[in-house]
Amino acid sequence: MKTVQPCPDNTLPRWPVLFLKVVSYSTWGHYQIQGYGYTILPVTPGTQMLKLQTWRPVPVSLVDKLRTYFIGGPAEIVDPTYLAVPSTFQGNQLSKFGFCSETTGTVVVRLNTVHQQSRSVPLPGQYSINNILDTTGSSIQNSITAVIAAFQRARQRMLVARGKLD
Repeated sequence: MKTVQPCPDNTLPRWPVLFLKVVSYSTWGHYQIQGYGYTILPVTPGTQMLKLQTWRPVPVSLVDKLRTYFIGGPAEIVDPTYLAVPSTFQGNQLSKFGFCSETTGTVVVRLNTVHQQSRSVPLPGQYSINNILDTTGSSIQNSITAVIAAFQRARQRMLVARGKLD
């Protein structure tokens, strides 16, 4: 039986996220970013139609505005996880205050999802201690059963030894 190894930092695994980058080419052959979006993949398998709101960074400085006008497209986001929760984020509260963006539209995505998972990985919203203990598999149950059986054998030996002393 194959066991699932815990994450290196002892955290529960995150549910997958779909990152979206909408691009176009102008008649001048310029590569332009029309928007970014993201969604957390659905928990239930099957076909879903999702509407993703897209946005793009707004140039703030005069140089950025001129670059956007003549070359085309806003600055590109290097780390796609910045669209949701950055991979480098450490802390309790995430603030993107001061980051200027504008909405660019909606993208409709049709997803056909199939789930395959180990019983040791709970679904989002199922992170209670009882659920984790229930889904850890037979290894913990076998360990508990082995401890109880060893205790019962030791108790029987103690009762036999006590009977011989009386």
